[in-house]
Amino acid sequence: MVGFERHTFYELMLSYYRARNHLCGADHDIDVLRREASDAVDGCWTTVDEQTTLQVSRIAAQATVESVFSVSTQLILGIQSL
Repeated sequence: MVGFERHTFYELMLSYYRARNHLCGADHDIDVLRREASDAVDGCWTTVDEQTTLQVSRIAAQATVESVFSVSTQLILGIQSL
């Protein structure tokens, strides 16, 4: 049994087990990263449906309409004078 450690088949099997262990470790790391990524994506896209009611007084609405009409009229008169 002297020199058994140096036998080609023994070295081949040892190399196989090392590669297999590295592969299993990498596979586990990939699974962990996939779970973390999935959790992160689920947390990024949180949406909430909300409703708000806007009350505008008639005076403010009328003032807004008048100012928009005034600006539009000024633009039209300015274009016609060109």
